[in-house]
Amino acid sequence: MLVDYVFTWASRHPRRAALVDDAGQVSYEELAADILRMADALRGLGLVPGDYISIALPNCREWVVAHLAGMLIGLVTNPILLIHRERGIAQALSSVQSRILITVDSYRGFDYVDAVLRSRPMRRASNTS
Repeated sequence: MLVDYVFTWASRHPRRAALVDDAGQVSYEELAADILRMADALRGLGLVPGDYISIALPNCREWVVAHLAGMLIGLVTNPILLIHRERGIAQALSSVQSRILITVDSYRGFDYVDAVLRSRPMRRASNTS
């Protein structure tokens, strides 16, 4: 599994660069620690192996951490490209039964939180009277 390579490299070459993004360089040791913290947080939310999570993040450290943490604890990740707007987000979210969505507040001037809230299907209240 890909995440196993990260932990192997973290033990053999902890200070070696694992990835570089706009925020800077991340060592294998830092990446492994981030993955473990995120895996604990996901478990803390009640996620169990086989659950789906959706990830709508730019190409960054956080995307890698979310994906590999999910992989570590047996989750299935559903990546959503940030170029999608409401319709694309709704379609991506409806294609699987994700337990959570990990996303940014906004990206390149587009409010993703608002778009996600607007794309959620509204449940009709039943009238039992």
